[in-house]
Amino acid sequence: MKKMVEKIKNKTYLPIITSLIIGFIFLGLSLAPLFYEANLQKKLPPNRVMILGEPQYPYDYNVYLSKIRQGKEGRWTIIDKYTNQVNQKGVFLQMFYLLQGKAAKLLNLAPAPTYHLTNILTAFAWILTIITANIFFLKQKKYFLPGILLSFLASSFPLVFDMYGRFWIGHFMGWWQEMDVLKRISYIPHYNLNYIIITILTILLSLYGQKQLKKRQKTKYLTAIITLTFLGFFIHPSGSIVFLLSWFLYHALRLVLKTYSKKQLITVLIHSSILGAVNLIPLMYLQKVTTTYPWKSLVDYDQYFRLTVPIKDYLLSLGPVFITGALAIILLITKLLKTFKRQNNNNQNRKIRIKEKAAQEKLLKLLPLATWFIAAFSSLLGFKLFPYQSELRFVQTANHIPLAILSIFLLKEIMGLAKNSQQKIAAALSITTIYLVITVLGSLQVIYSLKSQFLFLSQKTQADFPKVAYPPQVTQPLKDFYLGLKYLEQKTNRNTVVLSQLTAGNYIPAYAGNFVYLGHVSETPNFTQREKQTTDFFQGRLNQLQAENFLKQENINYIFYGPQEKENTNFNLASYSFLKPVFHSQEVTIFQVLKNR
Repeated sequence: MKKMVEKIKNKTYLPIITSLIIGFIFLGLSLAPLFYEANLQKKLPPNRVMILGEPQYPYDYNVYLSKIRQGKEGRWTIIDKYTNQVNQKGVFLQMFYLLQGKAAKLLNLAPAPTYHLTNILTAFAWILTIITANIFFLKQKKYFLPGILLSFLASSFPLVFDMYGRFWIGHFMGWWQEMDVLKRISYIPHYNLNYIIITILTILLSLYGQKQLKKRQKTKYLTAIITLTFLGFFIHPSGSIVFLLSWFLYHALRLVLKTYSKKQLITVLIHSSILGAVNLIPLMYLQKVTTTYPWKSLVDYDQYFRLTVPIKDYLLSLGPVFITGALAIILLITKLLKTFKRQNNNNQNRKIRIKEKAAQEKLLKLLPLATWFIAAFSSLLGFKLFPYQSELRFVQTANHIPLAILSIFLLKEIMGLAKNSQQKIAAALSITTIYLVITVLGSLQVIYSLKSQFLFLSQKTQADFPKVAYPPQVTQPLKDFYLGLKYLEQKTNRNTVVLSQLTAGNYIPAYAGNFVYLGHVSETPNFTQREKQTTDFFQGRLNQLQAENFLKQENINYIFYGPQEKENTNFNLASYSFLKPVFHSQEVTIFQVLKNR
């Protein structure tokens, strides 16, 4: 302890401690809306119940809770509860949430607090990973400390507008919450884990590429890379896809630069073949699983309900670091080409060649950052042209991190160009201006992110219209709605199928554990057709025989009949003789379907 105090006094650990303080500040700011919402409970209307910590997009959040619940209830594989296919075979998709359920059972936690605890832990791990990456690639504290700050504050160019008479600053692609400078720090647990994996893989690629490595060390790094990419496919496939492309781009560039001996090239080719072959296993598995329902609905969604990425808006959403990062990539590759030419110049003496070789090694260390961004952007463009999967998945690969770190490399190089005192002053002013622009814009985005989240949560807590909302995140649930969910959880079998409109259908698998006929646009097969059939049923467009046959054919056991199900109709389900009311409150009735009459 005494030695540690001395090292802190001698400033050995001071940069690390400063980095951690910066990270904790950003983690605290990203979690501030959660604590702000807890203080709003007294403003809640008396007919509402607060589900604390529900993100601004609970539509997917409820899907994750349903997977955690499955793990807690004893399952070891995932099934889709957003369909009426009760006897489906379990798969190994979204296993991260099922494993959270196992932990929830040990700790005796409900799915929601388990999710938030995991989110905080993975967000903390992601912050440590950002700090580690900056220290690894930038080494010196005068570079890695600014790099860490830039990694957190890299944000969109400002989108200035008037919001109900108030000056407001937003960001490009504001409809995609991950682009928010604060939300992306602790947004969704498997996103955090995906960011961590691709960052660690990039560090491992840089280590793997070191020339002085022995065969045993290279094999060790390759084993770690294979393991992480394999696991990554089952957490968030886009991260592993981006890294595999980054791996091949990295080695292709090194092949062009002729930095490999014949022996090294053979080793790289063998290792690349092993890496590709092993990762064919999860790719083939995912392909097999998503060719049949219910999981084919994930592919259907990407093809038929496509959310496209406007390239111009995406680049603007990356903000100034896109410009500085892109310039850094061009500079990095240009300098590598120049060092290669100088190193192979027979007119230079051995001492100069050794110096050029050392300079080349330093540049090669940064090359995986460049191939990370190039791979992500290429994948985005590729899946835009060939829409097997949504190109938005390749926005979800923390692309601002390599750009931020490479931006510091660019600023360092600008300073290195200065030869005399006047040039040094001009370079220092240029660097300071660029850095201030990026950090000030990021700080403004942090302020307005908090303001917008606080404003939204305040309005959501006090909102009492509509009774049941779709999208569901704009109001807190009715007490009667929540009590209906609790009835299903406590009084029905997990293998029963419930029919409701979309909002209740979205909540039921998460909070009650039942299957639903309709509940999620990407996890409910044939969503459009089912949505129409559900609406026809609740609006009384089917006669009694058609309605009874529909419920029997679709294996529906219970009807959740609340305000949303009663909208736009005067029809009352109680008129059907094959329905028996088993739960009734002011707003919600739950009917059991009588099938053996």
